[in-house]
Amino acid sequence: MRSTAYKLTSFTVVASALGFLLRWLQTLRIIDEETGLATRGMGISFLVTLVIAIVAAAMAFLSWQLKRMNAPLAPEIAFKNASWIENAAAWAVAALFFVSAVAQLLTLDSWGETQLGIRRVFALATFAAAAGMAILTLYAQKPEKGGFCRVGSVLLIAFGALWLIAVYKAAASNPVIWSFAIEVLAVCASLMSFYYIAGWFFGEPNPKRAVFCCHFGAFLSIMAAGDDHTIAEGICFAAVAAAQLLWGFLIVSNHTFASEGEHAK
Repeated sequence: MRSTAYKLTSFTVVASALGFLLRWLQTLRIIDEETGLATRGMGISFLVTLVIAIVAAAMAFLSWQLKRMNAPLAPEIAFKNASWIENAAAWAVAALFFVSAVAQLLTLDSWGETQLGIRRVFALATFAAAAGMAILTLYAQKPEKGGFCRVGSVLLIAFGALWLIAVYKAAASNPVIWSFAIEVLAVCASLMSFYYIAGWFFGEPNPKRAVFCCHFGAFLSIMAAGDDHTIAEGICFAAVAAAQLLWGFLIVSNHTFASEGEHAK
C-alpha cells in the first residue's frame, strides 16, 4: 500500500504548503498597527478557517477509506521500515528534537521571569521527546522490547502535554487569539497523534484515527511553524511535523488489501 501512503503524504505536504502561505499572509495583514489588535472581518482569516476545515474533512474521508483494507494491529508491522531511508528519517527527527532542546536551553534568557520555569521544563521535555523518538526507532519492530516502547511513547505524550501548557502560559495574556490559535490547535492535534501511536504499544491500536491525527497534526504543525516564535520552537514544530508524516506514511504503507467481506479495524 505504499502508493496510497505516498498519495496521502503528498496531499498533506501540498495542503501544508498552502496553509503555511495563508497563515503567513494572515500574520502580515490581520494586526491593526494603531491598536495592536486583530482586525475583525478580514477575508484572509475566513480563508484560513475554511482551508483548515476542508483539509480536516478531506483527511477524515481519506483515513476512513482505510476501512476497506487490513490494518496493521501489531506495532512491529505498523512501524515496519521498508528501506533505510525511513529509518534515517526517524533518526533525523530524534536529532531535530535534540537540537530544539539545546536551542531552548541556550535562549532561556529571552523569556521573562514568569515564563522561565515552564520554558526550562519544556526544554527538558523536548530532550525526553528526542529519547522517546529514539526508543521507538530502535525497538518498535521488536515485540520483545514492548516495555521500552511503552516508555518511549509515554515520554512523547508527556512532552506534548507540557508543550500545550507552555504554549497556553505564553499566550494567556495575549488578547489577539489569532496570534496563537493555530499553534494551540497544532499542539492539541499532535498530542492526539502521540496518544494514538502509543495505543499500539498498550494493546489498543486505532489505525484510522492515528492516520487522521498524524496527517492533520503535521498539517497544522507546518502551518504554525512560521508563526512569531523562537527558532528553537520552529525546529520543534518541524520535528513534530516530520514525526507525524513518517508515522502516517508507515502505518498506511503497512496496510494490506482486505479479502472480500473482511474489513480493517
